[in-house]
Amino acid sequence: MLFSVSRSIVSCRTIFAMKKELRYGSYPLFAEKMAFGVGPAGKVVKTSFDPKQYVYWTFFEFTHRVDRDSGLIYGLATTYLTAVAEEIVA
Repeated sequence: MLFSVSRSIVSCRTIFAMKKELRYGSYPLFAEKMAFGVGPAGKVVKTSFDPKQYVYWTFFEFTHRVDRDSGLIYGLATTYLTAVAEEIVA
C-alpha cells in the first residue's frame, strides 16, 4: 500500500509541473501566424504573412484521466482558438 501512495504523490507532482510548463509556454495567449514549407535542401522554411497576422487562444483547461488497464494517470490540456487578426497599421 505504501508503494501506491508514493507513486500517486510522484504522479501528482509530475502533473503539476507539466501544467506549470504549459501555462508558461502558452503565455501571452497569442502568437504570430506563420507559414511553413520545405526548402530546396529539404529544410523546413518558415515565413511571416504580410501584413502580419496573429492567432489568439484561451487559457488551458486541464482534465485528468486514468487508464483502466495500466492504472496510468495522464492529463489533457484543451485550448480554443478565439480569433485570427491582422496587425493594425497606424
